[in-house]
Amino acid sequence: MNKFASCVRIVDPVKLETLYLEEFQDNEVVFSHFIATTLGGKLSKDTFLILGTALDVKFSPRSCSLGFIKTYKFIENGTKLEFIHATPCEDIPLAFSEYRGRLIAGVGNILRVYELGLKKLLRKVENKNF
Repeated sequence: MNKFASCVRIVDPVKLETLYLEEFQDNEVVFSHFIATTLGGKLSKDTFLILGTALDVKFSPRSCSLGFIKTYKFIENGTKLEFIHATPCEDIPLAFSEYRGRLIAGVGNILRVYELGLKKLLRKVENKNF
């Protein structure tokens, strides 16, 4: 049985001390991350951390029981994270980018465009032909 452990840690590079730590439970592993600066439009002054995570991952053949795109907002001058929401997806989210205030995500062999919503990311467009 595959067992994984993952965490997100913010470290002060001068003092080398941990400012923020979140450990993931229930065999959830972080596969990708992205720092988004224009998510929600150009008028937004917030910076977001986007994480691609998956539960119960198997590498051969590659599969997971459920994937998530987790959205966090940097607060207190980037020393802490505030959890915004987790958006479920059917495969492991492996790549992210921004385009015109929206999030582009590579989820398995699907390319999707999401918009920031209040309770989850809102799927706007997808292409399954990859």
